[in-house]
Amino acid sequence: MDIASDLVDYALGLDFEALPVDVVDSAKKIVLDTLGAAIAGSTAPGIGVLVDMARDWGGKPESRVLIYGDKVPVTHAAWINGAMARAHDFDEFHEKAIVHSATSIVPAALAIAEKVGGVNGRDFLCAMVLGIDIMARIGLSLKRSPNVTGISTTYQVGTLGVAVAVAKLLRLDRREMLHALGIAYGQAAGNSQCVIEGSVMVHIQQGLTVQAGILSS
Repeated sequence: MDIASDLVDYALGLDFEALPVDVVDSAKKIVLDTLGAAIAGSTAPGIGVLVDMARDWGGKPESRVLIYGDKVPVTHAAWINGAMARAHDFDEFHEKAIVHSATSIVPAALAIAEKVGGVNGRDFLCAMVLGIDIMARIGLSLKRSPNVTGISTTYQVGTLGVAVAVAKLLRLDRREMLHALGIAYGQAAGNSQCVIEGSVMVHIQQGLTVQAGILSS
């Protein structure tokens, strides 16, 4: 077994009934906290620009942009809502793992749940707790602090945590979830594992590089 397989088996085996009562209570508060941070961040510099970009791009109306109300493609909604919630750094933060987990997981889970439809509160909270837990565990496992390396733990680890939380909401099977983790790994910072395995992620990563450059401009 490898770490990715262990994470997927853990994710597939977790259900709402296994969550302690205090964890569920904390999860509910984290949702409210993240929404409050998004309200505060909705008028922050740059957020209006992102909303205007999404409006200009158009696309299938799948998920709602918080506060503004526009329905845009799910990836756009999650992207804008995550930026909005993080805008003033009012959001939840795991000090030991050094990750902004809620603003990674909650916007993604909300956007996917709206797109899919029919997601009940228990399934939503389970997926959300799972994503936050994985982010925290990986963050705590790092031997060198991002304050030393200069590489943000939130962005690297968050991509993996979001992938698992979303996979849980989409009810992906073991093989599909493993693939999702592999693709997330490629997006997190790029890697050469895809070259070793001869995966299509070799050229997909290049496309992601181009996309990231455009979004940065």
